[in-house]
Amino acid sequence: MAGIIRRIFSSLERFWRCCLTGPRSRYGSSRPCRSIWPELATRCAAAASRVATVLVAALAFPAVFVNLTHGQNGFLTAGLFAGALLCLDTRPWLAGLLFALLAYKPQFGLVIPMALMAGALAGAPRWSCQPGGADRNERRGVRPANVDRLPAEPRLRSVVLEQGNIGWEKIQSMFAAVRTLGGTVPEAYAVQAAASTSVIGAIAWLWHSSADPRLKYAALLVAALLTTPYCLDYDMVLLGPALAFVVAHGVEKGFAPFEKSLLAAVWVVPLIARLVAKLSYIPLGPIVMLTLFALIIGRAMQARSDIRAASTSLAAIRSN
Repeated sequence: MAGIIRRIFSSLERFWRCCLTGPRSRYGSSRPCRSIWPELATRCAAAASRVATVLVAALAFPAVFVNLTHGQNGFLTAGLFAGALLCLDTRPWLAGLLFALLAYKPQFGLVIPMALMAGALAGAPRWSCQPGGADRNERRGVRPANVDRLPAEPRLRSVVLEQGNIGWEKIQSMFAAVRTLGGTVPEAYAVQAAASTSVIGAIAWLWHSSADPRLKYAALLVAALLTTPYCLDYDMVLLGPALAFVVAHGVEKGFAPFEKSLLAAVWVVPLIARLVAKLSYIPLGPIVMLTLFALIIGRAMQARSDIRAASTSLAAIRSN
């Protein structure tokens, strides 16, 4: 037993000597060999630098400050939503689980089934978590505590949403924009319905197309905010991963002259949207989010046009 332990420690000693000074030759001299530690330290430092860069960029997003001051769950919503999108192609079962966990924010789930169905019809990997978690919970008799409250108490919806007792400046939706500008409740519902229908149609087209997945993910995150009449300023944390997807696409494909300025406006708008709406009655949040959504759709259409032009040019060259 003592001999076995001695051989183990001897092997470990030779291993560490090899790591620090390089392996010894058959004549006992140490050959010049680069140690693994400098390379390992370099790789660890590079990984730590990338993680630190991502963390600093995420924490610097003004919506983070807004969410922290409200003590809300915007971080969890953004993490679940973005995580589900990133897992959609490689681990659809995990994406389905993360989408199901978003059941505590049902107002943001209106556009998700439309996008997944459009992607499935286009031949994309099908979402394997069907039926959804909410449907399974319903069959098992498990229901969220507030599901029966809202339909049973129309006065609650009237006070919170239609009358805006929490303050129109806090709600960043098309419904609240119309009410802020003095529109009636039916007019606000009509504008919200028109905007939601247009956004859902654009999402269905985008996800059915062969556009870059980063554009699809960014558009879906923004559409989740645009299709609900009840979206508060701290919910704009969802714009963080949307900006990340758009910036990643722009760094690779290039930016139009105005796009960087627009992305900068989107970055800062969660911090000032409430104040601007309160002082000037200008619904800055919905306007900027609609503009960002139009930018994403425009980038997808431009990429499609470029592909068609390249295919036409290639066909013309081959025919000649």
